[in-house]
Amino acid sequence: MDGRRLLLFPGELHAFRLPSPSLWRDVLQRMRAHGYNAVSVPVPWNHHCPAPGRHDFTGVRDLDLLLRTAAEERLYVVLRPGPYLAGDDVDAGGLPGWLTAVEGRARTADPAYLRHAEAWLTAVDAVAVRHLYTRGDGTVLLYELEDAPDARYRGRLRRKVRADGIDVPLVTGYTERRPSRGAGDERQRRLERLTEGGARPNVSLAYGGTSWGWLAAAGAGVAHGAGAALDVGRQPTDELAVTHQLGHLLRHLPDLARLDRAAGVRASDDRLAVTHLANPDTGAHVYVLRNDTGAAVTSALPGTAVATPVTVPPGDARLLVTGVPLGGDRKLVYSTVQPMAFLSAGRWDIAVFTGPHDETAHVVLDCPSDPQPTRLDREAAWVYERGRLHVTAPLGKGGLTRVRVEGGGSDRTLLLLFADDETSLRLWPCTVPSGTFLVYGPALLRSAAVREGTVVLTGDTVDDLGVEVWGPHGATRVSWNGTVLRNKRGLDGSMTAAQPRAARRPRCCPRSAAGGAARRTPRRRRTSTTGTGRSPTSGRRPGRRRSPATSPCCSPTTTASTTATSGTGGGW
Repeated sequence: MDGRRLLLFPGELHAFRLPSPSLWRDVLQRMRAHGYNAVSVPVPWNHHCPAPGRHDFTGVRDLDLLLRTAAEERLYVVLRPGPYLAGDDVDAGGLPGWLTAVEGRARTADPAYLRHAEAWLTAVDAVAVRHLYTRGDGTVLLYELEDAPDARYRGRLRRKVRADGIDVPLVTGYTERRPSRGAGDERQRRLERLTEGGARPNVSLAYGGTSWGWLAAAGAGVAHGAGAALDVGRQPTDELAVTHQLGHLLRHLPDLARLDRAAGVRASDDRLAVTHLANPDTGAHVYVLRNDTGAAVTSALPGTAVATPVTVPPGDARLLVTGVPLGGDRKLVYSTVQPMAFLSAGRWDIAVFTGPHDETAHVVLDCPSDPQPTRLDREAAWVYERGRLHVTAPLGKGGLTRVRVEGGGSDRTLLLLFADDETSLRLWPCTVPSGTFLVYGPALLRSAAVREGTVVLTGDTVDDLGVEVWGPHGATRVSWNGTVLRNKRGLDGSMTAAQPRAARRPRCCPRSAAGGAARRTPRRRRTSTTGTGRSPTSGRRPGRRRSPATSPCCSPTTTASTTATSGTGGGW
C-alpha cells in the first residue's frame, strides 16, 4: 500500500445486527483503538431487499453512512455483498426468502436467478463505488464475492462488478471464519495466519450483535457475541486482549510485515510445535510456539537466541521476537513474553511486553557499552554481564512495571514497560502526523491528536485511574475530553495527570444493554510510591476494563463513560 507492505488485521462487524447507526461509530472506534486496521462488512441481500427490484439503503440499512464512518475512523474495508454469505449465521446465507417464489436456481448461472443477483449487485455497487480506496478518499480496499462452486457463475459476478466500476482487488474465499473458543484459540489462529505470510488473514468476529426478526439462520442463537472481541453490549470479552496486543504489535513493528520461513527449530519438549520465521531485510527472527495439550508446557529452544525456557499455557500460543533494534546500537536479544509495541515517543524509546498475569517476564538486551538501568518499581530486577542486560519483572504486580535504561549504546533513554493481559488493555500506542506517543490509563481511547503543544485525547473512563502520556516532541499539556488537566513529569518521562471524576451512573440504568446487571468498578486502594519514582497511576492495578453499559432511557454521555461521537479529533 502506497509503497509499503501492509498486513491486514481485520475484524468483522455485523452492522445489520446493531440497528442503530449512532452506535456504528462507537464499535468502529473500539475496533481501531484495540488494534484492528480493517473492518469486514457483510451486506445481507435479504436485509436490504424485501421484494424483487426494491433495494433499501436508508435508516438502519444506510450502507453509505457505514462506509463513510469507517473511512473517518481510518479503517480499511473488506466489503462482502455476497450475494450468498457463508459463515455469518444469516438465514439462507442472506438470500431473500422471495427467491423461493420466483424462477431460477440460486447460486448458479441460471439467467432467471442472475437477473435478480445482478440487480442486487448493481444497487450495492452504486454505493460502494463512492468509497473505493482507489478514489482517494474511501477505504474500501477489497471486494469479496461468494465462493460458489459454479465457475461460470463466479465469472459472471466478477464481470458484473467490474462493469459497475469496482476496481479494487476482487477476492473469493479470501477469509476464514469460525467462532473463537477462547483467548488461547484466538491467539493460535491469529499467529497461524502470521506464519503463512498474512496473505490470507483470519477475520475474527469483532462484533456479532443480536439477530432481529427472521434474520438468523435456522438453529442459530439470537445473540451473536460468542467468540467476538466485543459482546452484544459492545463490552470487552476475553478475546479482546489477544487482538489488542497483536494488532498494535503489527502496527508498530514493521519487521513483521515481511516474514519468510527459516530453518526448522524443535523445542526440547515435543509437545510444543515451533514455527521459525525471519525477515531477510532486517535480520529479525520470529518464533511461534503452539501448545495443543491440556497442560502448560515449559521448554527450551535449542539452536536459537532464546537461552531461557519459555512457558506456553494450555491450548495457547506464544510469539517471540529476536534481533530487533531498540534504539541506537541496543538490540533485543530475546524475551520470554510477547512484545506489544516498540516506538519512539519524544526523547524516549519505549518497548512494551505483555503476558499472562503472575508470569515472570525475562527480557535480554544486547548493549555494546555499559547501560545505566533504573528500577522504577520494586517488582523489577536487572543484571548486566558480558555485554547483555537481563531484566526480569512479574506481570500484573501493581499494574504497570517500569525499568529505565540509559546508555548501553544509545543517547536516547529506553523505557521497558511490563503489563499482564488485563493491564495491557489500558495501554494505547498512538501515531499522528506530529509523531508517536503512548497513553496509559483510560478504559478506552477513542481519538488522539497533538495541537499547539497539547496532547488532545477523547475516550471513556470507568474509574479514577489517571492519564499518563509519553511523548511526542514539544507536548507539555494533556487534554481529556475537552478539559486541560494539570500534569507533572515522572521519572519515566511521562506526563501524569488525574482525570476528572466520572459522573455517577443514573438510577434509571440498573441493567446493561446486553440484559445483564450493570457492574460497579471498585475503587482500588492507593499503594505507597515513596522512593520508587512511580506515577500515581502505577500504584494501582486497573480493574477489568469495562465501559459502563447504557439503557434506552439514558444517553452514553450520562454514564460514567464519556463517549466521543463527533469524529476523530485528528486521528491516531
